[in-house]
Amino acid sequence: MVGNAVFAYGCPGILRFEDSSLHIQGSSHTPQLLDLQPLPVGWEMQFSPKDIPYFFNSEARVRTFEDPRTHPELLDMQPLPIGWEMHFSPKDSPHFFNSTTRVRTFKDPRAHRELLNTTPLPTGWEMKFSPKDSPYFFNSKARVLTFEDPCTHPEQSEPLPAGWEMQFSPKDSPYFFNHKTRVCTFEDPRTHPELLDMEPLPAGWEMEFSPRDSPCFFDYRTGAYTFEDPRTHPDLLDMQPLPAGWQMLLSPRDTPAFFESKTRVRTFEDPRTHPELLNMQPLPAGWEMRYSLTDVLVFFDSKTGVYAFEDPRTHPELLDVQPLPTGWEIQFSPTDALVFFDSATRVYTFEDPRTHPELLDRQPLPAGWEMDFSSRDTPYFFDFRSRVCTFEDPRTHPELLNGPPLPSGWEMDFSSRDTPYFFDSRSRVCTFEDPRTHPELLDVQPLPAGWGMRFSPNDVLVFYNSETRVQTLEDPRTHPEILDVRALPAGWEMRISDNDVLYFFNSKTRVSTFEDPRIDPAPLKTEPLPTMWEMCFSAKGTPYFIDPKTRFAIFEDPRTHPDVLDPVPPPAGWEMRVSPDDTLYFFNIATNVSTSQDPRVRPEVLDSQSTPAE
Repeated sequence: MVGNAVFAYGCPGILRFEDSSLHIQGSSHTPQLLDLQPLPVGWEMQFSPKDIPYFFNSEARVRTFEDPRTHPELLDMQPLPIGWEMHFSPKDSPHFFNSTTRVRTFKDPRAHRELLNTTPLPTGWEMKFSPKDSPYFFNSKARVLTFEDPCTHPEQSEPLPAGWEMQFSPKDSPYFFNHKTRVCTFEDPRTHPELLDMEPLPAGWEMEFSPRDSPCFFDYRTGAYTFEDPRTHPDLLDMQPLPAGWQMLLSPRDTPAFFESKTRVRTFEDPRTHPELLNMQPLPAGWEMRYSLTDVLVFFDSKTGVYAFEDPRTHPELLDVQPLPTGWEIQFSPTDALVFFDSATRVYTFEDPRTHPELLDRQPLPAGWEMDFSSRDTPYFFDFRSRVCTFEDPRTHPELLNGPPLPSGWEMDFSSRDTPYFFDSRSRVCTFEDPRTHPELLDVQPLPAGWGMRFSPNDVLVFYNSETRVQTLEDPRTHPEILDVRALPAGWEMRISDNDVLYFFNSKTRVSTFEDPRIDPAPLKTEPLPTMWEMCFSAKGTPYFIDPKTRFAIFEDPRTHPDVLDPVPPPAGWEMRVSPDDTLYFFNIATNVSTSQDPRVRPEVLDSQSTPAE
């Protein structure tokens, strides 16, 4: 998915989220609407959760992305049945809500009359959508949320113990929060009574889940995050607070980052150990720093809506850059390529509309459709009504407009190899089989609590446990011994290499190893890498090291080769990568160009390729 956010998650009622969205919220829509004719009687314009303008007819109780001034057929639209209304989910999926049965559905009750006889939910239950648009059921009295339908799973109505409530993690996993101890867990306190006697966190501390669903701890007094538990690491209680005006955040990749509100500067360096940061030059008016999806620092000009990899403090020519056309904005693709988005047509392109004016007259996507990018930056199209993804453009393939929707609770996505797959939010099961043609999938056995499925880089199914941070190729439904597997030590997680080999990563030392720290204590005593360096494994299993600050990659260990600690960074917009055959190469994020030539010593490489987008 495109976009960008820096997270500082809290538990229920204490959510901390700094929105660094790459969308220009609201500003791109208003100017082009000022001179338009008034809306027909009974219609009004509103904005969806993702800030997309839509139109609401109060009489028919219908919402649409189509403008009734240019689509007069909407004036004769059939109203919704009595008791039904239309809403948008957190991801802008149009859905229908029945206030009598408290059921939500993506199917239109005007076309699916069988919905008029839907069994109402039990008293106290209501159907909602999670932040990632997974339908779930919520009982306000019992403080319980579940993906299981309480009509068929009445046991879900058992209330939580006093002081506990449920919420969703950044990755949409339900978790439990204890207001008294300020502890979060993926374990259900109704079936794990030992959690009722859990030691509370020290005063001023709170437990959260990071953007990658790793448990972390936040100290309100110092404003700092740590992956270490202060109950077992009392030295954290005397941690030095951040300087005034600074705050600590977690980047999309769980990297601790620091933000100074006065200068609007972000850095991976800790201002407590780098006092030179306290005297930084502020960014020019209207500029701010953000993180891309891969933790690359970029600069954003709120006046023009333009991103730059160059620092405007040292590149004053950026202060006079041409703004984007009205309604356009820049975002980052999953691989950090700059893409342009037109909010009027809901279309993305790698072409800059400032130099390609023909883009200003493109045909918009059909109502209810949206464009996005796969993890490989392949453009695809998503239909909110049917929840179907396709690489075919519905503007040139009208047969897609009447395709059958996915069954309730199912959604579609693409694997890291661009293979379409299907996910059932209730059972948390992934499959390459289409549930529309394989109805047996509708009764698939759900995964045990706390477990999820994902696909490896080579499309192999991997099972993971959010609580223990363990991944395995074995299915816990057929290998129950996995359910009792020991959790990884604090700060450790499991990752999978490009050739589908599982390994262990320590977020504190940033060291990777094939040795299991639960069995071999040696990794627990490993010397940490220098600040911000991280260890990875190539497709061949060869360890290599990355410095996120300079986007520099090397096979030499910086702990034993201190001469690599101050590398000359690649030019703005360039980074180093490792190929499948263990060759280092250079990649330009803005142009998607790869080369074996080093742009630091071969400046002609910069001139031979297209210049980075502004």
